[in-house]
Amino acid sequence: MIFLDTSALAKRYMEEPGSDTVRDLMAGDGSWSASMLARAEMSIVLCRAVGHATSAVYRRLLDDWDRFTVVPMDAQCLADAVSIGCEHRVRTSDAIHLAAALRVPAATFLSFDARQIVAARAIGLEVIPT
Repeated sequence: MIFLDTSALAKRYMEEPGSDTVRDLMAGDGSWSASMLARAEMSIVLCRAVGHATSAVYRRLLDDWDRFTVVPMDAQCLADAVSIGCEHRVRTSDAIHLAAALRVPAATFLSFDARQIVAARAIGLEVIPT
């Protein structure tokens, strides 16, 4: 199972360096997971990039989202994110993604954020090299 943070998920819907890698990885592994935060962040990114929320690319996100194992942002996830953020000095949203990824057994973490990748490895997550 691949756990995607928003930096990775964005590459599925917008053409940028790493997009082919993300699309290939997702095509090769039909089990995807993400935090609930990823949907909110990705929705905002797409609205800013392509406009109206009824765009074709936004509809693709919504269609894809039904295939994701979604990790909720509950009190425990946020408490874990605080610990991760303080210990590894990552941004709040990155810490939330990392805390959520820890809840998905055997998931491989996919991110394009260098600081978050270092923290992911430090907390014991398997990381897909990017």
